[in-house]
Amino acid sequence: MMRHKKRTTKTKQDLAAISNQLKNKFGEIKPTNENQFLSAKLDMHGYLEKKNRKNVWQRRWFIVHKSLDVKDNTWKLTLSWYKTHTSGAIQKKVFLENVQEVVLVTPLPVHKAADGFSFVLEKDEAFANFAKQQYVFKIVAGNFSKDYVIRGHSMTETMTWVNGLLKAVRKAKEDHTLKGVLDGSDEIDIYCHSDKESVISDIHVDGGESEREVRQLIVKSYSMLEKYEKTKLRDSNNTIYLDEQEQAIHDTFHKAINLAQEIQSELLEARALRGLAISYRVSPLYRDGAPILFEVAGNLFHNLDQRSEYEACVIEAVLEYEELGRKEAALDFLENQIRKDDGHSELI
Repeated sequence: MMRHKKRTTKTKQDLAAISNQLKNKFGEIKPTNENQFLSAKLDMHGYLEKKNRKNVWQRRWFIVHKSLDVKDNTWKLTLSWYKTHTSGAIQKKVFLENVQEVVLVTPLPVHKAADGFSFVLEKDEAFANFAKQQYVFKIVAGNFSKDYVIRGHSMTETMTWVNGLLKAVRKAKEDHTLKGVLDGSDEIDIYCHSDKESVISDIHVDGGESEREVRQLIVKSYSMLEKYEKTKLRDSNNTIYLDEQEQAIHDTFHKAINLAQEIQSELLEARALRGLAISYRVSPLYRDGAPILFEVAGNLFHNLDQRSEYEACVIEAVLEYEELGRKEAALDFLENQIRKDDGHSELI
Protein backbone atom coordinates (compact mmCIF):
# COMPACT_ATOMS: atom_id res chain seq x y z
CA MET A 1 0.00 0.00 0.00
CA MET A 2 2.82 2.35 0.91
CA ARG A 3 4.56 1.59 -2.36
CA HIS A 4 1.45 2.51 -4.32
CA LYS A 5 1.15 5.80 -2.44
CA LYS A 6 4.78 6.61 -3.08
CA ARG A 7 4.32 5.93 -6.81
CA THR A 8 1.27 8.20 -6.91
CA THR A 9 3.19 11.06 -5.27
CA LYS A 10 6.07 10.60 -7.66
CA THR A 11 3.67 10.57 -10.59
CA LYS A 12 2.07 13.85 -9.55
CA GLN A 13 5.44 15.48 -9.04
CA ASP A 14 6.85 14.23 -12.33
CA LEU A 15 3.73 15.15 -14.26
CA ALA A 16 3.92 18.65 -12.80
CA ALA A 17 7.45 18.87 -14.15
CA ILE A 18 6.27 17.52 -17.51
CA SER A 19 3.49 20.09 -17.61
CA ASN A 20 5.97 22.87 -16.90
CA GLN A 21 8.21 21.63 -19.71
CA LEU A 22 5.31 21.51 -22.12
CA LYS A 23 4.06 24.94 -21.05
CA ASN A 24 7.50 26.36 -21.70
CA LYS A 25 7.47 24.68 -25.11
CA PHE A 26 3.90 25.62 -26.04
CA GLY A 27 3.12 28.65 -23.91
CA GLU A 28 4.91 31.89 -23.17
CA ILE A 29 8.45 32.25 -24.47
CA LYS A 30 10.62 33.22 -21.53
CA PRO A 31 14.37 33.76 -21.92
CA THR A 32 16.42 33.57 -18.75
CA ASN A 33 17.23 37.26 -18.99
CA GLU A 34 16.56 40.12 -21.36
CA ASN A 35 20.13 40.32 -22.65
CA GLN A 36 19.93 36.82 -24.12
CA PHE A 37 17.50 37.92 -26.84
CA LEU A 38 20.25 38.17 -29.43
CA SER A 39 22.01 34.86 -28.88
CA ALA A 40 19.26 32.49 -27.73
CA LYS A 41 17.81 30.01 -30.22
CA LEU A 42 14.10 30.76 -30.35
CA ASP A 43 11.26 28.30 -30.73
CA MET A 44 8.90 30.77 -32.33
CA HIS A 45 5.50 29.57 -31.21
CA GLY A 46 3.06 30.36 -28.43
CA TYR A 47 -0.13 32.17 -27.51
CA LEU A 48 -0.48 35.90 -28.23
CA GLU A 49 -3.47 38.21 -28.68
CA LYS A 50 -4.36 39.74 -32.05
CA LYS A 51 -6.68 42.69 -32.61
CA ASN A 52 -9.44 41.94 -35.12
CA ARG A 53 -11.31 44.29 -37.46
CA LYS A 54 -13.71 45.25 -34.66
CA ASN A 55 -10.77 46.18 -32.40
CA VAL A 56 -11.42 43.17 -30.17
CA TRP A 57 -8.44 41.23 -28.81
CA GLN A 58 -8.49 37.53 -29.66
CA ARG A 59 -6.20 34.89 -28.18
CA ARG A 60 -4.47 32.95 -30.96
CA TRP A 61 -1.73 30.36 -31.38
CA PHE A 62 1.21 31.78 -33.40
CA ILE A 63 4.06 29.85 -34.97
CA VAL A 64 6.99 30.57 -37.29
CA HIS A 65 7.49 27.62 -39.60
CA LYS A 66 8.19 26.50 -43.17
CA SER A 67 5.38 26.98 -45.67
CA LEU A 68 5.01 26.42 -49.39
CA ASP A 69 4.45 29.46 -51.59
CA VAL A 70 2.53 27.87 -54.45
CA LYS A 71 3.14 30.88 -56.71
CA ASP A 72 6.84 30.13 -57.11
CA ASN A 73 6.94 26.63 -55.56
CA THR A 74 9.46 27.49 -52.82
CA TRP A 75 9.43 26.91 -49.08
CA LYS A 76 9.56 30.10 -47.04
CA LEU A 77 9.67 31.25 -43.44
CA THR A 78 6.08 32.02 -42.48
CA LEU A 79 4.18 33.43 -39.51
CA SER A 80 0.89 31.57 -39.13
CA TRP A 81 -1.82 31.61 -36.50
CA TYR A 82 -4.56 29.27 -35.38
CA LYS A 83 -7.48 29.46 -32.98
CA THR A 84 -5.68 27.06 -30.59
CA HIS A 85 -2.52 24.96 -30.69
CA THR A 86 -4.63 21.84 -31.39
CA SER A 87 -6.53 23.41 -34.30
CA GLY A 88 -5.78 21.88 -37.67
CA ALA A 89 -7.16 24.71 -39.78
CA ILE A 90 -4.87 27.69 -40.27
CA GLN A 91 -6.54 31.11 -39.85
CA LYS A 92 -3.94 33.28 -41.58
CA LYS A 93 -0.34 33.20 -42.70
CA VAL A 94 2.20 35.85 -43.70
CA PHE A 95 5.38 35.13 -45.63
CA LEU A 96 8.06 36.86 -43.60
CA GLU A 97 10.05 37.95 -46.64
CA ASN A 98 7.10 40.27 -47.43
CA VAL A 99 7.08 41.93 -44.01
CA GLN A 100 8.28 45.52 -44.26
CA GLU A 101 8.86 46.07 -40.56
CA VAL A 102 8.03 44.91 -37.03
CA VAL A 103 7.51 47.92 -34.78
CA LEU A 104 6.69 48.53 -31.14
CA VAL A 105 3.38 50.32 -30.61
CA THR A 106 3.74 50.56 -26.84
CA PRO A 107 6.81 52.76 -26.08
CA LEU A 108 8.78 50.29 -23.98
CA PRO A 109 12.12 51.12 -22.30
CA VAL A 110 14.46 49.64 -24.91
CA HIS A 111 17.54 50.58 -26.86
CA LYS A 112 18.98 49.25 -30.11
CA ALA A 113 21.34 46.34 -29.75
CA ALA A 114 24.80 46.12 -31.24
CA ASP A 115 23.49 44.30 -34.31
CA GLY A 116 21.57 47.45 -35.30
CA PHE A 117 18.11 45.93 -35.62
CA SER A 118 17.24 44.05 -32.40
CA PHE A 119 16.26 45.62 -29.08
CA VAL A 120 17.44 45.20 -25.50
CA LEU A 121 15.26 46.04 -22.50
CA GLU A 122 16.73 48.57 -20.10
CA LYS A 123 16.86 47.52 -16.47
CA ASP A 124 16.17 50.81 -14.69
CA GLU A 125 13.35 52.67 -12.96
CA ALA A 126 11.49 53.08 -16.25
CA PHE A 127 11.15 49.30 -16.47
CA ALA A 128 8.86 49.17 -13.41
CA ASN A 129 6.65 51.98 -14.74
CA PHE A 130 5.56 49.76 -17.61
CA ALA A 131 4.40 46.87 -15.44
CA LYS A 132 0.70 47.42 -16.19
CA GLN A 133 0.93 48.57 -19.79
CA GLN A 134 -0.40 46.80 -22.87
CA TYR A 135 2.61 45.32 -24.62
CA VAL A 136 1.64 45.90 -28.24
CA PHE A 137 3.61 45.56 -31.47
CA LYS A 138 2.66 45.73 -35.14
CA ILE A 139 3.64 43.69 -38.17
CA VAL A 140 3.65 45.86 -41.29
CA ALA A 141 3.09 43.46 -44.18
CA GLY A 142 3.58 44.29 -47.85
CA ASN A 143 2.12 42.95 -51.09
CA PHE A 144 -1.37 44.33 -50.50
CA SER A 145 -1.64 42.63 -47.11
CA LYS A 146 -2.83 44.56 -44.07
CA ASP A 147 -0.97 45.37 -40.88
CA TYR A 148 -1.42 43.11 -37.85
CA VAL A 149 -1.60 44.47 -34.30
CA ILE A 150 -0.51 41.94 -31.68
CA ARG A 151 0.29 41.99 -27.98
CA GLY A 152 2.04 39.70 -25.54
CA HIS A 153 1.15 38.94 -21.94
CA SER A 154 4.26 40.59 -20.56
CA MET A 155 6.94 43.04 -21.59
CA THR A 156 9.52 40.28 -21.78
CA GLU A 157 7.32 38.08 -23.96
CA THR A 158 6.53 40.92 -26.35
CA MET A 159 10.19 41.84 -26.74
CA THR A 160 11.10 38.19 -27.30
CA TRP A 161 8.61 37.96 -30.14
CA VAL A 162 9.62 41.32 -31.63
CA ASN A 163 13.29 40.38 -31.67
CA GLY A 164 12.56 36.86 -32.89
CA LEU A 165 10.41 38.15 -35.74
CA LEU A 166 12.99 40.80 -36.68
CA LYS A 167 15.60 38.08 -36.88
CA ALA A 168 13.29 35.75 -38.84
CA VAL A 169 12.29 38.51 -41.30
CA ARG A 170 15.91 39.37 -41.89
CA LYS A 171 16.77 35.72 -42.51
CA ALA A 172 13.77 35.23 -44.80
CA LYS A 173 14.81 38.21 -46.94
CA GLU A 174 18.38 36.91 -47.15
CA ASP A 175 17.36 33.46 -48.35
CA HIS A 176 13.95 33.10 -49.97
CA THR A 177 14.32 29.37 -50.46
CA LEU A 178 15.14 28.67 -46.79
CA LYS A 179 18.31 26.85 -47.87
CA GLY A 180 20.45 28.85 -45.48
CA VAL A 181 18.20 28.11 -42.53
CA LEU A 182 17.96 24.40 -43.25
CA ASP A 183 21.66 23.99 -43.92
CA GLY A 184 22.63 24.75 -40.36
CA SER A 185 22.04 28.37 -39.43
CA ASP A 186 21.85 28.59 -35.64
CA GLU A 187 20.13 31.98 -35.49
CA ILE A 188 16.58 30.62 -35.60
CA ASP A 189 15.32 27.30 -34.32
CA ILE A 190 12.09 26.43 -36.15
CA TYR A 191 9.97 23.95 -34.27
CA CYS A 192 8.01 21.60 -36.52
CA HIS A 193 4.52 21.92 -35.10
CA SER A 194 2.00 19.37 -36.29
CA ASP A 195 0.07 21.64 -38.62
CA LYS A 196 -0.60 20.55 -42.18
CA GLU A 197 1.93 22.81 -43.88
CA SER A 198 4.93 22.21 -41.62
CA VAL A 199 4.47 18.44 -41.93
CA ILE A 200 4.07 18.59 -45.69
CA SER A 201 7.14 20.81 -45.93
CA ASP A 202 9.27 17.84 -44.88
CA ILE A 203 7.93 15.60 -47.66
CA HIS A 204 10.76 15.99 -50.16
CA VAL A 205 10.27 16.14 -53.90
CA ASP A 206 12.85 13.59 -54.99
CA GLY A 207 12.38 9.83 -55.35
CA GLY A 208 10.72 7.43 -57.78
CA GLU A 209 7.12 7.07 -58.90
CA SER A 210 6.09 4.95 -55.89
CA GLU A 211 7.52 7.46 -53.43
CA ARG A 212 5.83 10.26 -55.33
CA GLU A 213 2.52 8.42 -55.02
CA VAL A 214 2.97 8.09 -51.23
CA ARG A 215 3.77 11.78 -50.92
CA GLN A 216 0.71 12.68 -52.98
CA LEU A 217 -1.48 10.48 -50.78
CA ILE A 218 -0.17 12.18 -47.64
CA VAL A 219 -0.74 15.66 -49.05
CA LYS A 220 -4.22 14.62 -50.24
CA SER A 221 -5.03 13.27 -46.76
CA TYR A 222 -4.06 16.55 -45.09
CA SER A 223 -6.15 18.51 -47.59
CA MET A 224 -9.12 16.25 -46.85
CA LEU A 225 -8.53 16.72 -43.12
CA GLU A 226 -8.49 20.50 -43.46
CA LYS A 227 -11.76 20.41 -45.41
CA TYR A 228 -13.26 18.08 -42.80
CA GLU A 229 -12.39 20.44 -39.95
CA LYS A 230 -13.83 23.45 -41.75
CA THR A 231 -17.06 21.54 -42.44
CA LYS A 232 -17.21 20.41 -38.82
CA LEU A 233 -16.97 24.01 -37.61
CA ARG A 234 -19.55 25.22 -40.11
CA ASP A 235 -22.06 22.34 -39.99
CA SER A 236 -21.45 20.03 -37.04
CA ASN A 237 -24.95 18.52 -37.34
CA ASN A 238 -24.19 16.97 -40.73
CA THR A 239 -23.01 13.78 -39.03
CA ILE A 240 -23.49 11.41 -41.97
CA TYR A 241 -21.28 13.50 -44.25
CA LEU A 242 -18.69 14.03 -41.50
CA ASP A 243 -18.54 10.31 -40.72
CA GLU A 244 -17.99 9.52 -44.41
CA GLN A 245 -15.27 12.17 -44.69
CA GLU A 246 -13.58 10.94 -41.55
CA GLN A 247 -13.44 7.38 -42.84
CA ALA A 248 -12.15 8.53 -46.22
CA ILE A 249 -9.33 10.45 -44.51
CA HIS A 250 -8.33 7.42 -42.47
CA ASP A 251 -8.49 5.14 -45.51
CA THR A 252 -6.24 7.47 -47.51
CA PHE A 253 -3.64 7.67 -44.73
CA HIS A 254 -3.78 3.86 -44.38
CA LYS A 255 -3.20 3.50 -48.11
CA ALA A 256 -0.15 5.76 -47.85
CA ILE A 257 1.17 3.70 -44.90
CA ASN A 258 0.72 0.40 -46.75
CA LEU A 259 2.39 1.68 -49.91
CA ALA A 260 5.29 3.13 -47.90
CA GLN A 261 5.77 -0.29 -46.29
CA GLU A 262 5.71 -1.98 -49.70
CA ILE A 263 8.50 0.23 -51.04
CA GLN A 264 10.32 0.01 -47.66
CA SER A 265 10.38 3.76 -47.03
CA GLU A 266 10.32 4.08 -43.25
CA LEU A 267 10.49 7.87 -43.42
CA LEU A 268 7.32 8.17 -45.51
CA GLU A 269 5.68 5.49 -43.37
CA ALA A 270 6.45 7.52 -40.24
CA ARG A 271 5.04 10.71 -41.79
CA ALA A 272 1.88 8.93 -42.90
CA LEU A 273 1.50 7.42 -39.41
CA ARG A 274 1.88 10.83 -37.83
CA GLY A 275 -0.75 12.20 -40.20
CA LEU A 276 -3.11 9.37 -39.25
CA ALA A 277 -2.49 10.19 -35.57
CA ILE A 278 -3.38 13.84 -36.21
CA SER A 279 -6.61 12.76 -37.91
CA TYR A 280 -7.41 10.45 -34.98
CA ARG A 281 -6.88 13.37 -32.59
CA VAL A 282 -9.81 15.32 -34.04
CA SER A 283 -12.08 12.26 -34.17
CA PRO A 284 -14.28 11.49 -31.11
CA LEU A 285 -14.50 7.84 -32.17
CA TYR A 286 -10.80 7.21 -32.79
CA ARG A 287 -9.10 9.69 -30.44
CA ASP A 288 -8.07 7.03 -27.92
CA GLY A 289 -5.75 5.59 -30.57
CA ALA A 290 -3.96 8.88 -31.34
CA PRO A 291 -1.20 8.72 -28.67
CA ILE A 292 -0.23 5.18 -29.63
CA LEU A 293 0.13 6.21 -33.27
CA PHE A 294 2.25 9.21 -32.24
CA GLU A 295 4.42 6.76 -30.28
CA VAL A 296 4.87 4.44 -33.26
CA ALA A 297 5.66 7.32 -35.62
CA GLY A 298 8.03 8.82 -33.06
CA ASN A 299 9.94 5.54 -32.72
CA LEU A 300 10.45 5.41 -36.48
CA PHE A 301 11.62 9.03 -36.57
CA HIS A 302 14.00 8.29 -33.68
CA ASN A 303 15.51 5.30 -35.51
CA LEU A 304 15.94 7.45 -38.62
CA ASP A 305 17.52 10.28 -36.59
CA GLN A 306 14.82 12.75 -37.66
CA ARG A 307 15.16 14.86 -34.54
CA SER A 308 12.53 17.57 -34.96
CA GLU A 309 9.82 15.15 -36.08
CA TYR A 310 10.70 12.69 -33.31
CA GLU A 311 10.50 15.40 -30.65
CA ALA A 312 7.20 16.67 -32.08
CA CYS A 313 5.73 13.17 -31.79
CA VAL A 314 6.92 12.88 -28.18
CA ILE A 315 5.17 16.12 -27.24
CA GLU A 316 2.03 15.19 -29.16
CA ALA A 317 1.82 11.76 -27.53
CA VAL A 318 2.27 13.16 -24.01
CA LEU A 319 -0.29 15.91 -24.61
CA GLU A 320 -2.81 13.39 -25.91
CA TYR A 321 -2.28 11.06 -22.96
CA GLU A 322 -2.80 13.98 -20.58
CA GLU A 323 -5.87 15.24 -22.46
CA LEU A 324 -7.38 11.75 -22.24
CA GLY A 325 -6.69 11.61 -18.50
CA ARG A 326 -4.10 8.83 -18.87
CA LYS A 327 -1.40 10.42 -16.72
CA GLU A 328 0.32 7.15 -15.83
CA ALA A 329 0.68 6.33 -19.53
CA ALA A 330 2.07 9.82 -20.17
CA LEU A 331 4.66 9.39 -17.44
CA ASP A 332 5.67 5.87 -18.50
CA PHE A 333 6.02 6.93 -22.12
CA LEU A 334 8.13 9.96 -21.26
CA GLU A 335 10.38 7.92 -18.95
CA ASN A 336 10.92 5.41 -21.78
CA GLN A 337 11.92 8.23 -24.11
CA ILE A 338 14.39 9.57 -21.57
CA ARG A 339 16.04 6.17 -21.29
CA LYS A 340 16.02 5.60 -25.04
CA ASP A 341 17.13 9.07 -26.04
CA ASP A 342 20.20 9.17 -23.78
CA GLY A 343 19.56 12.80 -22.89
CA HIS A 344 20.16 14.17 -26.39
CA SER A 345 16.70 15.68 -26.84
CA GLU A 346 16.10 19.30 -25.91
CA LEU A 347 12.63 18.40 -24.70
CA ILE A 348 13.24 15.58 -22.26
